[in-house]
Amino acid sequence: MVSGTGSPIRGRLLIRCGSCRRATDLPARGQWRFDTTAGVYGGLDLWLRTEVAGHVLWAFDSDHIDRIEQYVAATLRERTPNWNTSFASRLPAWVKDRKHREVMLAACERLQELSR
Repeated sequence: MVSGTGSPIRGRLLIRCGSCRRATDLPARGQWRFDTTAGVYGGLDLWLRTEVAGHVLWAFDSDHIDRIEQYVAATLRERTPNWNTSFASRLPAWVKDRKHREVMLAACERLQELSR
């Protein structure tokens, strides 16, 4: 997983790999953006991402993958009060679609392998 130090310093941003700790600096690209459809954060591709059913499944870390996997694997998905702020309410419809359950679980396994 790629992590940044926060705000750009003198127009450069230090990026460090969470696994091997290798660091590099890149030119800051203005304002940070987050593209949920492509797994892009701050103009940089997230490391933990894979294609599923014509979409991109991404995660920040192994805990995030676990939460997605638990939701997808659940056979009973109960709604909570104030459901628009729940984790499940923020997942795209294709992730929640039961017809994608098996490929989603396989994708979560692929992401877990990448996170090690």
